[in-house]
Amino acid sequence: MREAFGVNSFLQPILGSMLLFSGFWVSCFAQVNTEATMPEGFQLPAYFQQLPSGKNHTITDVPGVRVGHVTYLKTEALPPIATGVTAVLPTSTDALSNTGFWAAVYSLNGNGELTGTHFIQQSGLLNGPILLTNTRAVGVVFEGVHQYFEQHGKEGWASELPVVGECWDGFFNGNPRVVRPEDVSTAILNASTDPVAQGRVGAGCGMRSFELHAGIGSASRQVARAEKYYTVGVLVNTNHSVLSRLNPALKTSLEAYLSKSQHRPLSLQQLSEEDNRDVVPALKVFLKKLNENKQNEKKLNPKPDQNSGPDAPGRQGSIMVIIATDAPLLPHQLQALARHAGLGIGLAGGLAATHSGDLILAFSTANAILMKGWGVEDASTLAMPVLVSEGVMNQLYAATIEAVVDAQMQAIIAAHAK
Repeated sequence: MREAFGVNSFLQPILGSMLLFSGFWVSCFAQVNTEATMPEGFQLPAYFQQLPSGKNHTITDVPGVRVGHVTYLKTEALPPIATGVTAVLPTSTDALSNTGFWAAVYSLNGNGELTGTHFIQQSGLLNGPILLTNTRAVGVVFEGVHQYFEQHGKEGWASELPVVGECWDGFFNGNPRVVRPEDVSTAILNASTDPVAQGRVGAGCGMRSFELHAGIGSASRQVARAEKYYTVGVLVNTNHSVLSRLNPALKTSLEAYLSKSQHRPLSLQQLSEEDNRDVVPALKVFLKKLNENKQNEKKLNPKPDQNSGPDAPGRQGSIMVIIATDAPLLPHQLQALARHAGLGIGLAGGLAATHSGDLILAFSTANAILMKGWGVEDASTLAMPVLVSEGVMNQLYAATIEAVVDAQMQAIIAAHAK
């Protein structure tokens, strides 16, 4: 999401003096790879759970895929801090620098940033980790990837173009510059194949979705094929849409689960009001003033204001979607998979609105290519790839759509875990 409120000039005088002071102590509370807590008893509506999930119920069900986080979460600080870095690795760190994976990208709505995608579109290959962070930390994380490979790369790095995606976390994070280049190495080196920590962790710390605390969410689905399964795993950083657009069936399921898990009758409207108490104080002042101005404008001009409803620019947000699969897909098939993720965003209640960055990257861990420098090291790795027929794609589309919906709900549930 772009900073649609134009709050930077408003916040800078208030926060500027605080940022210098916070810089020297903030690293002491950085958390690494927060332990995953999987929700027990949450049931998606049957429509969204027609395919089985993998063992971990996360993207790490795809063999070889690893996820790591560095988390900065200190809500009582002035300004409050809620941000971090999330690393998604298609393979082990030993093979990360010289292995290519077929990949594709798709922009459902392009008001966001995902660096390195021109090379993916050109070559059809992902060669390196995928990093997620806040909007203002993209450059820092980009540099951090270079530093990682300078220090840990095996026989050089086959690409100089890191893949870094962002979402704006300014509602809950008052210090976007707290992220450091060395956090990238920490996230990568601590990435694991364990179930993914979700909610307010890593890049998801400062996110809100459907006007609720959200962030990192992950899910998986399996597609039966002959005597084996293909797995589709999804990880999202969800920061979009409004409560009024949340799918009614999903809303009912969330309210039932969260009421039970928090041992109190609970509506999502009530929960949204509670979550929004965590909005950055200076931003609260700005939003209050903005609302007062809107009310005054309505008195003078009673006509409906197209910029003040639930789809107003400042409430549209963004979502980053990473899709991994062990199905042996080629780039054009992976792009089709990425396009279908948009249906999962929409079914949950996303709009892909004008000021929303809804960006999707899909890759396959099958048919990995050994690379060196800018070329293919061993041409035999391309000689006889195993392929999936187009007839199987419908099942993989269904798996992707279900997992994207599921991952968004998992982000909200994990963000409210007690």
